[in-house]
Formats: sequence, C-alpha cells, structure tokens
Amino acid sequence: MSRAKQLVADADTEGRHAPAAVRPPADPERLRAAAERFGGALDSEYEEFLRHADGWPGLLHSFGVFGTAELLGPEYDEAVETVSYLEPNIFTDSGVEEESLVPIGMSPVAIDVFVMSTDDADPHPVIWFAGLEVERFPGFGAFFQYMIEANLELAETLRRENGS
Repeated sequence: MSRAKQLVADADTEGRHAPAAVRPPADPERLRAAAERFGGALDSEYEEFLRHADGWPGLLHSFGVFGTAELLGPEYDEAVETVSYLEPNIFTDSGVEEESLVPIGMSPVAIDVFVMSTDDADPHPVIWFAGLEVERFPGFGAFFQYMIEANLELAETLRRENGS
C-alpha cells in the first residue's frame, strides 16, 4: 500500500490527492482497550493490520481505516451514526442486522462507511456502504487488497491525464 500511495503522490501534479502515510503500530494497551470495547476480540485480520499500522487516514481519496484512536474516539460514534441513517431495507437487502455491524472506517466528507459484520465467522466480511451496499469483501485482507488495487488504478489514471 505504501508503494501504491507513493505512485499516486508522484502522479498527482495538481495536489488533489494528499499523501497519507501509514501510521506506526498500535500500542498494545490501546489495542486491548479497543478489543474490550467490541466484546473482547477484534477480527483477526483487522487486528493484525492494527499491529502493523494503527489506522490509515486517506487510504483512498478521503476514505480512511480506523486505528485505535478512532475506535475509541468520536469518529467511531460518527460512523455508527452514519450507519443508522441507512434505510432499514438496505440491511435486509444486504442480509445483515444493523446491530451486528462494527464500523472500521469512513470518509469524513462523504457518506461512505466501512463495517464488519460480526454475525459471520472470523474473518468477518467487510461491507462498504454509501447509501446502499457498494461492495462486500470476504475479510479485511481482501478489502485492503482492493484498496491497494484502487490506488494503483488511480495512479495510472493520474499518470495518463498528465501525459506521463
């Protein structure tokens, strides 16, 4: 992901996509506190990510993945509120219960929110909602891989637009 983000930054001659560096690993105590907030355990793939990077703001455009600061702070509550604005039929159509969704990221300037469905086994599926279900991934690893590929595509698009 770091390489993909660097390619975006290199191709972004107009400065429309602010570079977003990976954060350092989560502090073990904060990681425990976040796990306790969600019933004693986090999804294994997501927890592994947090052990390497305590969140990643601006992962793609304005979309960020929460670290322990967001999981334990007001950003998490904002994401829960964003989920609550979705129409009930969206959950029915997606085959999930609103109460089983744990936000793991969002955009602070759009309606996009990333959630894990705790109804399913570990690894939990990641669902991207933006008024409706945009995409579903079998786990955090697949979600993160998608974000890497989306950044690589963005870098290529920017490179072509700039004639590089």
